[in-house]
Amino acid sequence: MSARISILSAGLRWLYTTEQPEGALVSHRGETLIGDDRTYRFVPQGAAQLPVVVASVRCPQHRRDAIGDLVPANPLDVNEVYAVLTDLAMLGTTVAATWNGYPSHSVSLGLVAPAHPSLLAALERDRAGCPDHAGQLLCNWDGCPWYGAGHALLVRPAVLEKDTRGSVPHQGGSTPVRRSRVSAVAAFLAGARNGRSMAGDLR
Repeated sequence: MSARISILSAGLRWLYTTEQPEGALVSHRGETLIGDDRTYRFVPQGAAQLPVVVASVRCPQHRRDAIGDLVPANPLDVNEVYAVLTDLAMLGTTVAATWNGYPSHSVSLGLVAPAHPSLLAALERDRAGCPDHAGQLLCNWDGCPWYGAGHALLVRPAVLEKDTRGSVPHQGGSTPVRRSRVSAVAAFLAGARNGRSMAGDLR
């Protein structure tokens, strides 16, 4: 089983099936797992108020193109984006849309199912700010422990042994890969191979 699938499995478990304790806080930027020279960020709520997975080059580089514009020198290959989409489908997770354009150092993949209610509650607490100090974000008023204690309570994503064995969480249980779904993804990405934008709807 690839390291990427293990990381995606761990991140999806965190988004969808991990119970967060009362009082936990999570940033709107979510949590990141690192694999080889890629990072995978799992955002509880992004576009359309739904979760987003962001796959990125860990050490982005740039170059000048023929007209002097600065462009990615080591972008994500469109075939790798296809592989990430296929892995998510294998893990029972439906992607509604991708964006960031191509070529790019990252791709954002919007998911269709909302995150676990306890994770969304942790996000709302973080957004609301400290309840004792007028909603201050990152509150450290007079040694206030709210921010540090809340983020210390957060259960973070971690790759477990079962992720390397191909265990499937997610979205209420495993879902078989649908051939029509993978075909739709392939057609969707064909435009990127021809230099067109990758942004669009996959539902």
